[in-house]
Amino acid sequence: TMEATGNVIHDVDIGFYLRSRVNDLHHNVIYDAGDAFFLESENQTGDQDTRIHHNTVYGCVRMLATSVEPTSYARGAHLHDNLFASPGAGSGILTLGPYASSSYDLVDWRSDHNIFDFDLSTQQFLIHRGVPMSFGAAMSYLSDPTSGAGSVEFVDAANHDFRLTPTSRAVGAGTGGGDVGAIPLR
Repeated sequence: TMEATGNVIHDVDIGFYLRSRVNDLHHNVIYDAGDAFFLESENQTGDQDTRIHHNTVYGCVRMLATSVEPTSYARGAHLHDNLFASPGAGSGILTLGPYASSSYDLVDWRSDHNIFDFDLSTQQFLIHRGVPMSFGAAMSYLSDPTSGAGSVEFVDAANHDFRLTPTSRAVGAGTGGGDVGAIPLR
């Protein structure tokens, strides 16, 4: 089991490179990186169960990406109460198998109460097995009616102060009325 909490990671290609079978990543801040989280399946020896929650991701290319290696084991992931703010992100903010031949199965995928701040007009949000999807189509495809897209207010993101302002849409938008992201207002 691998647990990571309270980290500030920046200026890297990958924030968290996950190969453990059980992962719990919460209350981390990742900024100015390529992939915030990368799920690896190479040489996987059992089912993978990953919880990624209450993290703040800012200025990154992707929130989550998976490897392309085939595996017969489940790669379960639960993504909830995270805040992703990256107006300059590329397509595939969630990349769950970048190619048509990729083996990422959504049977063990869950996501809820996340907020994504990115340019909805120009970017494909999800790529699954090589098929790009807009945010609205992706939320339906992933059976996630509680995550949303829109602007988030930080105290001073330009100077890496990712605390929420009292009027931020992330305040009270999380599971059970909690705040979304790594640094709650309350």
